[in-house]
Amino acid sequence: MAKFNITQTTTVAELKSQFSQEIGGVLRIYEGRSEASEAATLVSLGATPKEWECRTSRTVGSFEKAFQDEINLKVKVYTRDNWVKVLDDITLETASKLPNGMTKAKMEAYVSNYATPNRKPKEEKCEVNIPADKLKLVHKDGKWGFVDTKGNYLIEPKFDDADSFSDGRARVELDGKCGFIDTKGNFVIEPKLDRVYDFEDGCALVELDGKYGYIDTKCNYLIEPKFEDAYDFEDGCAKVKLDGKYGYIDTKGNYLIEPKFEDADSFSDGRARVKLDGKYGYIDTKGNYLIEPKFEDADSFSDGRATVKLDGKYGCIDTKGNYLIEPKYDSIGYFYDGFASVELNGKYGVINQEGKIVIDLKYDGVRVGKIVETTLDFKKGFIDLEQNIVVEPKFDELGDFSEELCGASINDKWGYINKQGVFVIEPKFDEVGNFKNGIDMVVFKGKCGVINIQGEFVIEPKFKSMSAEYNGHFKVLLDDKWGLIDERGNWLVPATYDSRWDVPEVDDK
Repeated sequence: MAKFNITQTTTVAELKSQFSQEIGGVLRIYEGRSEASEAATLVSLGATPKEWECRTSRTVGSFEKAFQDEINLKVKVYTRDNWVKVLDDITLETASKLPNGMTKAKMEAYVSNYATPNRKPKEEKCEVNIPADKLKLVHKDGKWGFVDTKGNYLIEPKFDDADSFSDGRARVELDGKCGFIDTKGNFVIEPKLDRVYDFEDGCALVELDGKYGYIDTKCNYLIEPKFEDAYDFEDGCAKVKLDGKYGYIDTKGNYLIEPKFEDADSFSDGRARVKLDGKYGYIDTKGNYLIEPKFEDADSFSDGRATVKLDGKYGCIDTKGNYLIEPKYDSIGYFYDGFASVELNGKYGVINQEGKIVIDLKYDGVRVGKIVETTLDFKKGFIDLEQNIVVEPKFDELGDFSEELCGASINDKWGYINKQGVFVIEPKFDEVGNFKNGIDMVVFKGKCGVINIQGEFVIEPKFKSMSAEYNGHFKVLLDDKWGLIDERGNWLVPATYDSRWDVPEVDDK
């Protein structure tokens, strides 16, 4: 299970780093149809802050769509050498193993030979006990176990893979087989399945012999494994794939909508985006078309609108299919506080929700936030929505204003400017973030540390990597091991963990 922590201050560069660490490969992140700036915050691109998990058995195509649907961020997965996009039907797990130098043809050949031996289901039944306690998942010496909130081992690391506890049980993998344990480490479902996912409402998605089905908490099949792909139930409905087509089933395995779509999303607010005969449209929960499939590309609805592509141009529609913005642009970015970037003939501007141009299409790039970042002659600055210059376009890269300061780079070094565009902390850092509570993480001479708003180090730059936690703590990488420090740099958890996600949180108060 891969985990992504998207906060108000997470940047494009930080999310790409999370993806590389959690899955492997390269995640490209887009603003409209162009790649977003590494320094841009995800929130400024329209992303929804949240902790998000996904299974690595998910296909690249479904991952990209889920990321857009649930995070409101357009992404694409590329190979580790950032050379070619990974095919949609390849799993994230397989994508992480693709060697460098891939072409589309080589990728197809590689995947065709990357087969797992068939495994048959066993018939034993499993008794289930559901304890209420929750433990923290940790990784040590290549094995997974669980600790309490103080970092003490309660279940020694012995599993090849594991997920966090949910409803008193956790999925584990041992010797290539999956099952579930309770909080004492006892098996409540013996490891005998190829793959098992988390239980939701007494039902869990399972994979067996390359097919997906569903089991109950006693390991009985509710729906036999027969689908090429399947998703968790939401409101009694699950998206499934059979014979290369997508449809929807109920909790008994009966088809609510027969598999006939080339692509499909899960339902949200009673509608789902689908693709039929190469065109996108929208259906209701009974399979009736709310909007006929006629678009070359389309997004899921957000705030009652969706971006669509028709005859090579982008516009926006409402939930009834009426045009809010006629399809006339080469790209439309995500709306932020009612405004979005647009592109036409290689130039960018800004429109409002009614489609009115509020910033002329004359810039080489535009990023919409509380103030608008513009690029002109390869230099970045800020303007307001009345097109008044706030900060002259003279910087190589810009971050976002936070606590009256904004990260800015010039000549490959980062510092901080005020709202007059003047450096108040000189550009000497390799990377910077955004100030929060008077401090910010920076990279200086290749090492991570923390500075105050005066530019002074409060945590010396000595760590290989560093991430901020919600409570002011920092997870840090030292000598290839992760640990936890407080805002003063004092150790709370020694650097002994293989992954930042494994480091337990503690209360230092």
